[in-house]
Amino acid sequence: MIMILQFKDDMNKRNDFFRKLNTSPVLLWNALAAIIFIGLGLAIVIVPSLTGSDMRLRIGLGGILTVYGLFRFWTFYNGVKDRDDA
Repeated sequence: MIMILQFKDDMNKRNDFFRKLNTSPVLLWNALAAIIFIGLGLAIVIVPSLTGSDMRLRIGLGGILTVYGLFRFWTFYNGVKDRDDA
């Protein structure tokens, strides 16, 4: 019985998260932008043929994009944490 209640509590937390995400397009954009920028930054660092430039420029550009993606993810996390409309 305790396991069922714990599962129900976990599902309520997930439902609250998706309800917050669904009611605010800004939060959804922050999440999608974080995924896009982190993915693009890592792809530029890992695949050298994407930019066709030397290693320092590739690592620098990929690093900047990855850091910006992490910043967008941080703003997304804070937005979900601070929102209490669910």
